[in-house]
Amino acid sequence: MKRLALLLVLLAGSLLAAGRVTHTIPEWLTLAQQGDPVAVNTVLDAYFKHEIADSSYPDLLKLFLTFAEKGDLNYQNFVGQIYILGKGMPVNETEAAKWFLRAAEQGDAFAQQQVGFYQVMGIGVPKDIEAGLAWIRKSAAQNYAMAQYLLGVFLGSGKVGPRDMPAAVEWYRLAAANGHDESQWQLGALYAQGLGVEKDDAAAVTWYRKAAGQNHAKSEFELGRMYAAGRGMPQDYVAARAWYEKAAAHLSGDAMYHLAEMCAAGLGGPHDYETAAKWYWDAIIFDDPRAMYRYARWLAEGKHVEKNEVEALALLYLAVGTNDQAARAVYQAELDGLAARLTPAQIEEAKQASTDIYENNRMERYIKERDASK
Repeated sequence: MKRLALLLVLLAGSLLAAGRVTHTIPEWLTLAQQGDPVAVNTVLDAYFKHEIADSSYPDLLKLFLTFAEKGDLNYQNFVGQIYILGKGMPVNETEAAKWFLRAAEQGDAFAQQQVGFYQVMGIGVPKDIEAGLAWIRKSAAQNYAMAQYLLGVFLGSGKVGPRDMPAAVEWYRLAAANGHDESQWQLGALYAQGLGVEKDDAAAVTWYRKAAGQNHAKSEFELGRMYAAGRGMPQDYVAARAWYEKAAAHLSGDAMYHLAEMCAAGLGGPHDYETAAKWYWDAIIFDDPRAMYRYARWLAEGKHVEKNEVEALALLYLAVGTNDQAARAVYQAELDGLAARLTPAQIEEAKQASTDIYENNRMERYIKERDASK
């Protein structure tokens, strides 16, 4: 997690190399609770490497609390993190907010941003937008990129007061200058839409590239769209396809769907229906209703894939159940037309298949996201 990585730089001293560890984590926790400094560092190392089992988190919390209660702001942040992780114990947002506040009062920028966000959103504390924004501004004044980004989001949304796009843009710029990839993407999107700034496709591409250089999937996808449309640069389907592939590798369902469309249309490469089918299915795993609809039509017609009307109907049930309001009527019409051709038994089979596909996709998506995070 990025926030844990940011906290890691606050730690002083070297951590024990993994190759030298001879105890199990529970044993190290016992030694750490007895005051062994090597054990404390070893436990911290394991914590940041996500090597601690959920069952050990209650003991980890006890260890961190001994330091947090003595006023160590780093451990106060760690305690806050543990309370919101929900590992080995229930999530406790109220306790998390309390410990983040203690660190915030000591001037820690990360904690100030956390407390501010909690107060604005009413998480673990009574909702207080004015006080929350004040804490976030304190963090942003320390050049903390996440706080600057949040100010951009809150001021630009109009949900915490009057919408102020010029101010939002400037906060995004500060965060983007600090290397915050989501802010760089936001600036690209604002320039592409002409929202809060004069519309400028070349500037949008510049900001998308900065974020894409940090493997930011949404920016890689947007670069693919910009190349495909010839916005801010000459149209180039080969480059578009390459950017979509990068975004798909970073688990962008949008990119997977667009890759399928390009493969099927022969854009940026030869017609390749087999690869298109593969990308449609990957997009389906990430709940893309357009891919469900398109692949369902292929299955229903036996076009480019073996005909299977029951599976087609199952995918249409899934597409109708998504939050794609704009196209839901189209999906429903296709579903009704196909269902009219099938027997009641086939319809029931399709309904069961839709449930099975949904559950299987959840597991496959979890595995892909887990593997990508390693």
